[in-house]
Amino acid sequence: MTWNDVTSADDMDVFVDNVTTSGSYGNGTGLEDADTLVPAAGPTAGTIATAAVLFLIAVLTVVGNGLVLLVVAKHRSLQTRTNTFIVSLCVSDLLVGALVMPPAALTNLYGEWIFPQPFCPVWVSFDVMLCSASILNLCAISLDRFIQITNSLQHGTYMTGTRVAILIAAAWLLSILTSFPPISLGLHEHDGFPTLTNLTSLTPTPQCIFDPNKTFALTASIVTFYIPMTTILFTYGTIFREAKRQAARVAALNVQLQTVDGQDSNNRAKGVTSLKAMRTLGIILGAFMITWLPFFIANVVRPFCYCVSGQVFEVLTWLGWTNSALNPVIYPLFMKDFKRAFKKHIPFCKRVDAENSAGAQLGRPQPSRSASERVGGNSDPVREAENAILSGCRGDRRRSGPTPKQPTSTHTVVDSVSDEWPLLATSVFPSVAPVTTRCSSAPPNLHELESLQAHTVQAEV
Repeated sequence: MTWNDVTSADDMDVFVDNVTTSGSYGNGTGLEDADTLVPAAGPTAGTIATAAVLFLIAVLTVVGNGLVLLVVAKHRSLQTRTNTFIVSLCVSDLLVGALVMPPAALTNLYGEWIFPQPFCPVWVSFDVMLCSASILNLCAISLDRFIQITNSLQHGTYMTGTRVAILIAAAWLLSILTSFPPISLGLHEHDGFPTLTNLTSLTPTPQCIFDPNKTFALTASIVTFYIPMTTILFTYGTIFREAKRQAARVAALNVQLQTVDGQDSNNRAKGVTSLKAMRTLGIILGAFMITWLPFFIANVVRPFCYCVSGQVFEVLTWLGWTNSALNPVIYPLFMKDFKRAFKKHIPFCKRVDAENSAGAQLGRPQPSRSASERVGGNSDPVREAENAILSGCRGDRRRSGPTPKQPTSTHTVVDSVSDEWPLLATSVFPSVAPVTTRCSSAPPNLHELESLQAHTVQAEV
């Protein structure tokens, strides 16, 4: 007998008699699997090894997100409106590792729900809420990056502190509304079937089984995943197309120009920069889609056909939770400001970064030195491009040194380290006047300036 065969009180008695202990819990094994379960004989070598891996994922999730929150709290330079989205994401992911993963790992270890029965629906509600908040925060980050790159000069006007707070509050409010109220009101239940708490008390050993009805599964999945996923694909897809357009623009410019310090070297730098930007976008989208898409496909299909086994669904659930462990690596640690802050707190990061930088510099072509030095910049286009995708800005605001004070003629040139991406903005919106700065140095010749602009446009991508 399966759960779908239960149509009367007598059937329920038979069903309960057939339900035995298992590793089912929360989003794990569904009710239709309950009659095929075998009694648990306590932790085995296999369950202990599995639980150890699951606890390791939980610890890495808490530590990784906790470190990000720590460096933001200690460094005022990181306390920006843009990084507020990162903080909100880390809070949701840290709570996933602290509140959601440990009970699931313990249930997997012991083969039964070892916590008080009333905690079952509370834990399921936290699971739905925190995972939804994580996904919606990722969506908010993509919107912020989209505005940064497509409307860089007006990003500060659009994304005010109030609007950032509203976006984050909306993400958390929507997550709460799709979790605690419907589950506490029983809107997830099948008509006439026991609630999470009642089922826990009915089975021979305590179980916490979450098997939502079709309406709840569809509504929650659409609101908390499919709509955010569509938004993320659109925003990062637009950024990707803009990156390719800028790369084509620079390539066309190279055909017409002969740079001062060597065309071949500069072309290689631009090509590597374009590949870096595309790789970064691929990592962002790939990590999100690989971890969460399989779960939500199964979550929508499962209430209609029960064709996804409980064991497979449990694996897909943990795969989705691992996204919370990956986010603090993908978002903050690929951004220059965060990397500098981490190196002050974690010696290992400093040593690895120094080794990687030394090795990379041996084979990395550099932009025209003479032109870049004349405007006081030391930008590395490869790293700037990668940082731009994640942080929405150039990131490295330091200049290579103080501006010389020679009594030479002054002239107006495009600022190569502008925080608002003037070259990218003017290339996308030609009617926008470029941001300028006064430099006390001899003006570069035409070929040098055009070469520098080509490198900077590519770095913005």
